[in-house]
Amino acid sequence: MKSKKAKPLKIYHYDRVTMEFIGEGLADENPKDPKNPLVPAFATVIRPNIERLEGNVWCFIENKWINVPDNRGIYYKKETGEIVEISCLGDLSEELTKEPKPTPFHKWDEQAKQWVENKSLVRANEIEERIYGKMAQLMRRAAVDEMIEEGLINPEDKEKALTGKWD
Repeated sequence: MKSKKAKPLKIYHYDRVTMEFIGEGLADENPKDPKNPLVPAFATVIRPNIERLEGNVWCFIENKWINVPDNRGIYYKKETGEIVEISCLGDLSEELTKEPKPTPFHKWDEQAKQWVENKSLVRANEIEERIYGKMAQLMRRAAVDEMIEEGLINPEDKEKALTGKWD
């Protein structure tokens, strides 16, 4: 008497690291016991809710399917604007935002939930740029005067040396 084959058993595969649902298939036939198909590792006969919720994935945890937030991707620290790559599933830290910091002169406004320009940083930077510009002019003038004294530049070429235009 021949043993009856069991009808194909649907199985649901999940990732061995993240445990997230990755697809479905059919269990292999068991040559020793045709009534009990073989379910491979990282697969289950428990059916997940295939309907995907926006921003979430289904994971097989503790013998059941659980809806887990999927925040994988590139984010930015609100404190510094530093890039952070999230590569695992789960909730997102409140310290991160999806929005990149537009300039070094922006800071995160938690109430507005956006980057805002810090006017005092912009003004401080403008002042620093002017100071460095003035310092560079003074240093160039001193260097040109010294080169004239040493005979490396003719006095009539002073203006050309100061402007860098030697035509």
